[in-house]
Amino acid sequence: MTDAYGIPLIINDNLRVCQACGAAGVHVGQEDMPVTEIRQILGPDKIVGVTAKTVEQAKKALAQGRIISAAAPCLVLQQSPRQNR
Repeated sequence: MTDAYGIPLIINDNLRVCQACGAAGVHVGQEDMPVTEIRQILGPDKIVGVTAKTVEQAKKALAQGRIISAAAPCLVLQQSPRQNR
């Protein structure tokens, strides 16, 4: 679907959909299946992303063989008074 544009399709939190549509990979959160199990299902060539909200979570994802990770929050800014309207 997105291959024609050179953009990998990453499915959020659903391995079955990732497999069914031939997506480039999957992104999971900390409460989802461990990366080691995802790798067993998807194989070594799929992209596996993991959300990491702490340094410890990022280290764990790295140790499990993740390829990409999302760290949040990266920067917390004071909310503008205009946004509270």
